Amino acid sequence: WVAFGDSRDGDKDHRWGEVETLYIAPWCWRKGIGRILIDAARHALRSAGYTDVALWVLLDNRRARAFYKRSGFVCDNSSRGVQLGGKWLTELRYCCPLGRT
Repeated sequence: WVAFGDSRDGDKDHRWGEVETLYIAPWCWRKGIGRILIDAARHALRSAGYTDVALWVLLDNRRARAFYKRSGFVCDNSSRGVQLGGKWLTELRYCCPLGRT
């Protein structure tokens, strides 16, 4: 499943959407489902008038980072800390103009 909407980042304006969550069950990996979901989110955001989209991904999630890169997203070198399960982890922001979807 995928969730998306307005960007929640303070440095982004009304033209920016955000993919808030993208989840694919491990048994569905490498079957094209992620591509379908990310493309659907970008299409819906573009149709709603957004020109760009951002998302946050865990630094240590190399599989997801590679997927987003293959999907046209580029890391903009922004990072933030997030606490999950009592541990502090680092997230990186990836961005993509919606004209290239």
